[in-house]
Amino acid sequence: MLDSISPQTKKTRILDAAEDVVMSLGAAHLTFDELVKQTGLSKGGILYHYPSKKALLRAMVQRMIDSFEEKRLRIAEEIEQTGLVGVKTYILASFEKSDRYHQSSTAVMAAAANDPELLEVVKEHYKRNFAEIRAFGKNSVLAMLIFLAVDGVWMLDSLQLCTLDEIERNDLKRLLLNMADKKNN
Repeated sequence: MLDSISPQTKKTRILDAAEDVVMSLGAAHLTFDELVKQTGLSKGGILYHYPSKKALLRAMVQRMIDSFEEKRLRIAEEIEQTGLVGVKTYILASFEKSDRYHQSSTAVMAAAANDPELLEVVKEHYKRNFAEIRAFGKNSVLAMLIFLAVDGVWMLDSLQLCTLDEIERNDLKRLLLNMADKKNN
């Protein structure tokens, strides 16, 4: 029965299970034996897709980034195309993140922080973000301020240090969106 599952579905199943393990037990407890239990796949089947724990963690980091960027693209299609659109999509996608996203991204980023090679994926993502910011020209400082504020909230949320209530969070989001709409002409 598992043989009839597509390779992409197997990869997704493995990544989902790995995320669950990392969220509940921590990255140190992410083992192929645990993934066998969680997925019902053979160890060889898992190793075929992810030949090492590092490859698996790299795929988890990449999936987290890809998911965020896909959300930004979806939002871009839904919002008014005024002001700093790329910044607005960043704000909206960041504030739309679920508790599960925060839990999994925190756990994955903790693993990445201990491995410089895994951090390379994140560094590349931020290089693209800052290139996007610099493309705003005279609005780049405003865009940078907004990006950094949004990431600051994300970091505090990830570390469970953010004490903003829902009203404050919505007020902050609204202020940042207004700033992105009032670019310097």
